[in-house]
Amino acid sequence: MHSLRHRRLAAAALTLALAGLLATACGDDDDVADAIGTTGTNGGEGAGPAALNAEACDAYAALAAGMVGDPSTMAEPAATLAEALPDDLRDAGTSLAEAVAAGPDALGTPEFTAAWAAVGDAVYDGCQATSRLDVTGVDFGFEGLPATVPAGRTAIRFTNGTTSGEMHELLLMRRNEGTTESVEELPALGPDQLMEKLTMAGVAFADSADATSVLLADLAPGAYVAVCMIPVGGGETGDPHAAHGMVAELEVA
Repeated sequence: MHSLRHRRLAAAALTLALAGLLATACGDDDDVADAIGTTGTNGGEGAGPAALNAEACDAYAALAAGMVGDPSTMAEPAATLAEALPDDLRDAGTSLAEAVAAGPDALGTPEFTAAWAAVGDAVYDGCQATSRLDVTGVDFGFEGLPATVPAGRTAIRFTNGTTSGEMHELLLMRRNEGTTESVEELPALGPDQLMEKLTMAGVAFADSADATSVLLADLAPGAYVAVCMIPVGGGETGDPHAAHGMVAELEVA
């Protein structure tokens, strides 16, 4: 069984509860595409001096989508990203591509984590986005997550604001049609039930205090739920953070 870090970065099994959910989802890429929209070119330049080109931004978004969809789709965008990044990020991009090619075990290494953070920072600052959100995960809740954002490419920089050594994630899922359960009721559902209610849209994982992770996704209109499903204490079992209030709603209009 992969470590907790592996599960988050590879999206093969985000937590024990979500592992079964993702296993069921594999092979149904249309659901993931419907949730995040189709990754496409949103213009060549982002805001600020560190602007990245459209090819790099699109590749990062596609790589992030693979983490909550079919992991076998990650190799191509990872290679594209490595080639499209500017010279000062080329080494980081190469590290990402090599780790993806090596398989899930390589996605838990400090080298991958450092490269993902470096590229993510550049993506957040330099990729064109309809919305740019700075969200902090605290013990236990999300700070800085608005109630509503416009549809389109959304950049979320997720920072772990723990004061007690907890790992945190922002797992973003879109409500399927007919889902009426409250955000308090959803985390209590089993994996199979949860998959019937929600569709994966993206994930950002930060394993220690002040660590950051950037999610870039093309969000289609709909009602979304942000949750942290990591067990309290970071183990393999126990109450998820969502059961202690780390859950929020987001409307994409």
